[in-house]
Amino acid sequence: MYKIIPATTIVGDFIWSVYEDTTEQFVESFFFEDDAKKFVKFNERGGAFAGFTPTFMTTRGYKPKNIDEEFSASFEVE
Repeated sequence: MYKIIPATTIVGDFIWSVYEDTTEQFVESFFFEDDAKKFVKFNERGGAFAGFTPTFMTTRGYKPKNIDEEFSASFEVE
């Protein structure tokens, strides 16, 4: 998901910044809002990956194994 946020540069120029929610970072800035909208549309349709989005990009996150439980289970007496 992307957001277009109006901002100003250090020298005072007005720009439109594209913020990506997934990575929590600004990915691009434009002088014109229409260009920012085109960029967002292009990326939301998978354009950045030429139509192929890797699965690691679409998963919510990696849940590591609980090594303490695995270690304890290996020494359990039945």
